[in-house]
Amino acid sequence: MSTLRQKSFLATLIYNNRPLSFLGLISAGKSIGPVLSTEPFGQTATFYFRCEGDYYNLYVRSEGRIFGQTLVADGSFFGTSTKDATSFNILDTHGKIVTLDDLKTNKEQIRLQTRGGLELKRNGDLIVTTTGKEKLTLELDIMGRNEPYLDHPDEI
Repeated sequence: MSTLRQKSFLATLIYNNRPLSFLGLISAGKSIGPVLSTEPFGQTATFYFRCEGDYYNLYVRSEGRIFGQTLVADGSFFGTSTKDATSFNILDTHGKIVTLDDLKTNKEQIRLQTRGGLELKRNGDLIVTTTGKEKLTLELDIMGRNEPYLDHPDEI
């Protein structure tokens, strides 16, 4: 049986041959902050997928001011937070929940869904939402397996 560290990994998410990125978003003249995008106009989103059983918390590992923040469902967008975390299930192409133990290669087709049932979607624009019409099938590009939590580098 694998430990939580052994099921944790570092990866980028790719859509349409381009990595997801973070964009600053302004709505109604007000800054919403960094949100996840399907277009590579912002900073490439690199994540630490921290296993917590059959689900994952995603921590930003992209360099810069949002390093260490978690990916959160924020209304209909996916942004970052220093306080909250949204837990995600990794779904295979058949909709079955999987962990790193089930992913045999470093490039796998997946979908992400919050434990509350919200899937990453898009609605023809460049922002990843919970309300779009198209469920995002993403390529998971694993950069490192058995990755430690930053606060516990000697974890087994």
